[in-house]
Amino acid sequence: MIPPLICIPIQIIGEPTQRKKRTLSEKLKQEFSQQTEKELLIHLYIAAESDHKNHLLGEMAGFNQPIDKRVICRIKELASSGHRNVASVKIILEDWIHKEISPEAAKSNRRFFPSNNDIRNHIYHAVVGSNLRSAHEDQMSLRKMVESLKQSNPKDKYLFRPAKHDVVCIHMLYIWS
Repeated sequence: MIPPLICIPIQIIGEPTQRKKRTLSEKLKQEFSQQTEKELLIHLYIAAESDHKNHLLGEMAGFNQPIDKRVICRIKELASSGHRNVASVKIILEDWIHKEISPEAAKSNRRFFPSNNDIRNHIYHAVVGSNLRSAHEDQMSLRKMVESLKQSNPKDKYLFRPAKHDVVCIHMLYIWS
């Protein structure tokens, strides 16, 4: 949104003190009413190319963009459906991007065409994340199994210590004697 600017040619004699500003503001509020004609001016400043010193322009600007969230979701879908090869995921992504997102997207635009390393990282996170979820489910089923074994064999001793969820490396202890 561009804020409107109303130009009022007023000359203040001397230094503009708080008192002069306040009295002038009160006079302006009194003068302006609904019937007052106003001229709306919008000042728009468009930077020249020489002002863009610290970042790329045009097609080269696509190299610095973050990957689109839809592309990340698509990579995760492909990884969860069994696609682990970076080259095959890249080919499928390119076809999907041209059909579903933007047929005119430049291949240099990393928002839609991530690097091999980016694809590899997202595949890894999709696979590891699902393994962590299944590890949590395994712990829950082992907990239920230990509870049922305790009820069916009260003389046996069981110790089950589940892993903490915030720990990346899962360490679980199960002892039966």
